Parts: sequence; C-alpha cells; structure tokens
Amino acid sequence: MACVNVIAADSDAEAHRLFTSLQQLFLGIVSGNHKPLQPPLDDMNEVWSNSEKLSAQQMLTYSFVGSPKTLQSSLSSFLQEAGVNEIMATSPIFAHDARLNSYRLFAETIQAINRSVKGSKI
Repeated sequence: MACVNVIAADSDAEAHRLFTSLQQLFLGIVSGNHKPLQPPLDDMNEVWSNSEKLSAQQMLTYSFVGSPKTLQSSLSSFLQEAGVNEIMATSPIFAHDARLNSYRLFAETIQAINRSVKGSKI
C-alpha cells in the first residue's frame, strides 16, 4: 500500500493552484512557522525562498496534481513502478467543495486505471 497526496481538479491549472495550500503547509514545516491549512495562492514564489521550495518539494515527491487525464498518466506510472496494489490518498485542500471534487475525480481516475489494466484492481 502507498499513501500519496492527490490534488485533482477539472484543469491542471486549477489543481496546481489548489496545491499551493499543501505547499504552504510544508513551507511551515520547513521554516518552523506552522500554520493551519491556508487558502490557495496564485504564486508560491512570492512566499518561499529557493531553499525552502527545494526542501518542500522533496517532501512532496509523492504528490499527484492535475486534471483526471494528467492524474491517470502519473498515477498509472507510479503504481507500476511502485508495485503496489492498494493506494490511500489524502487531499489537503482548503475549500471543502474543492476537496470533495478532488476525491470524486481521484475515484473516477482509479476506476479508469482499473478498466485499462485487465485483472488489476486498486
């Protein structure tokens, strides 16, 4: 089993915007300035330094962000490489309705992956 971060939205751009909330959370870990989950930002480069960005990105390696099409590609590759047959996802998204939509899109993506790989069921 693998546990990953999944931030899904109807478009890649919206998913990446929603992802900034999780990035801010990890910025707080890196900087020692912990805060509750914050609203998304238009540009993370305004709030973190290059070293903070690199540290946070390393911790967020297993984060899958994007539209259903993007997620299907990246998650399929991950599942094959990792050899897992079970996946647990977390979607730390600030707005509740966007979080519910992310889980719905993630579930649909996993169903599409299962349909495309005979005998596979995640």
